[in-house]
Amino acid sequence: MKKSVAVFTAMMALAAAPFVSCVGGRGGGETVAVTSVTLDKTSMSLTVGGTGSLTATVAPSNATNTGLAWSSSPSGIVAINGAGATVTVTASNAGSTVITVKSAADASKAATCSVQVTGAIAVKPVTIAAGYHSLAIKTDESLWAWGSNGSGVLGLGDTNNRNAPTRVGTASGWAAVSADGFHTLAIRNDGDLWAWGANGLGQLGLGDTTGRDTPTRIGTANDWVAASAGFCHSLALKADGSLWAWGSNTFGELGLGDNADRNIPTRVGTDNDWATVATCGNHSLALKKDGSLWAWGWNECGQLGVGNTNNRNAPARVGTANDWTAVAAGSACTLAIRADGSLWAWGGNGVGELGLGDTNNRNAPTRVGTAGNWAAVSAGLGGRSLALRKDGSLWAWGVTPLSESGTSSVPLRVGADSSWAVVASGDGHSLALKTDGSLWAWGRNFDGQLGLGDSGPGTERNTPTQVGTGYSVSTN
Repeated sequence: MKKSVAVFTAMMALAAAPFVSCVGGRGGGETVAVTSVTLDKTSMSLTVGGTGSLTATVAPSNATNTGLAWSSSPSGIVAINGAGATVTVTASNAGSTVITVKSAADASKAATCSVQVTGAIAVKPVTIAAGYHSLAIKTDESLWAWGSNGSGVLGLGDTNNRNAPTRVGTASGWAAVSADGFHTLAIRNDGDLWAWGANGLGQLGLGDTTGRDTPTRIGTANDWVAASAGFCHSLALKADGSLWAWGSNTFGELGLGDNADRNIPTRVGTDNDWATVATCGNHSLALKKDGSLWAWGWNECGQLGVGNTNNRNAPARVGTANDWTAVAAGSACTLAIRADGSLWAWGGNGVGELGLGDTNNRNAPTRVGTAGNWAAVSAGLGGRSLALRKDGSLWAWGVTPLSESGTSSVPLRVGADSSWAVVASGDGHSLALKTDGSLWAWGRNFDGQLGLGDSGPGTERNTPTQVGTGYSVSTN
């Protein structure tokens, strides 16, 4: 009887006690914290256009909040599709990026995967270039050089001038070339960047100040798409839209916010939307993908187009227009085209190189005439300006536009031909390609820069003279 009473009393006590849930083994509504996030891969290699997958695991398995946040840095290399534990990664551009996945509940719990994207480099073709020397790429992707060869700028292993096109090494696969004063830059179609010539201020980007007389590869990156050689500095773009600079920085022409020289490629800011670069002399220009135009460096003649003559050591926007489509830098001037085909000029104008009918400098973009069918421009070291119209006609102004004597402050048509495709203005001479792949040259020829087999006083040409055929035609 006593035992029965004890059991009954115990049962009544349990009935009176608060109800305790056993869901999850811990009690109702209690948060289970995320302790780690891991990925099934720590590295991945893709080709442009290729895809891969990544799967994240959140621990413990009974964590209350298993939400995840995915990102990549730098952006523009890959696209991440999906938002759950498994995502698809699509390679957009060549380059390197790091994908990060974080716990939505605790961002300190994260994992990363390094991604290298190669192949399908879309190098912007530039097949002729002129500075104190001349360069051209043929249809077989071989590279040829001639003219002044101080500091080995022709890349031929010596410093002897050449008065006829001479092949640079035996390599092929050249896609773009740029020349200004005493150094040359070139990109192969695999995205490798090469440099040669003078290097006293690190303009070759090789980590030293020793000149080279043969092409030398800059670093190991293989995602370069465009390059431009200034007088003693260099600019280049990578496939991810990042902008890089090196060499002389006396006037802030590297755009790095200071005036210190660099001897290796150094990134300009953090933006990934740069589309085109152009430099000559000591100022730099670049277009962004939104059509805005930016300038920095030396500005004594107003060549930056920012409304004054103050130098800039970081990119400064030129006006507010966002429809610029092409830009070219001269030694102290700038030429550019807008989407409506109008041509604009600013900067130094001592010999009429702006094409505005006078010799007055301008410090802001000023329209050249009223024509609206301009297609390409080139501005040289010696005040020589060239441009093509959409009808294939060729125009020139500034120093010796059509001969070796006199100047013109307005564009003059060069002959009656309408099959011109590419132009390049050098220091006293000009190069132009026709649509049939024939190369033509005219102007000064003291060092054989016309490539016609002669050189010196009396050998200049005052009309386009054919250099040869079989050259690669691209749009400027």
